Amino acid sequence: MPLSLGQLLVKEEYLTEAQLQKALDYRTENRARLGDACIKLNLITESNLLDVLALQFRIPRLELEHFSFEPEALAWPLRLRRRSTLPFKPSTLCWGRRRPLRKTANRRRLKKLKRTLKK
Repeated sequence: MPLSLGQLLVKEEYLTEAQLQKALDYRTENRARLGDACIKLNLITESNLLDVLALQFRIPRLELEHFSFEPEALAWPLRLRRRSTLPFKPSTLCWGRRRPLRKTANRRRLKKLKRTLKK
């Protein structure tokens, strides 16, 4: 069974058990997400949270500031941008999933998008 966010934060040594308990208490009292509670309490940084979430969901974390984009990427039709696509080169698409765990739905969207682009 996959580890929870709290377990991963402790395992990766971003938090101690006591700090995790403090964040869990804050989360319960303020109806916040655990990651947001940890950041609000200055226990971890947003970058630390993103690292652990990438581990939890088994997806790579990319810092977009290290990439350059074609100017045409911003001019793409809104219809395509809503589908979470972003061209890195005119002939290449990068598919970014809004919900990484819904692989089947995203595969169908990608097939539909490829058919649209071929027309």
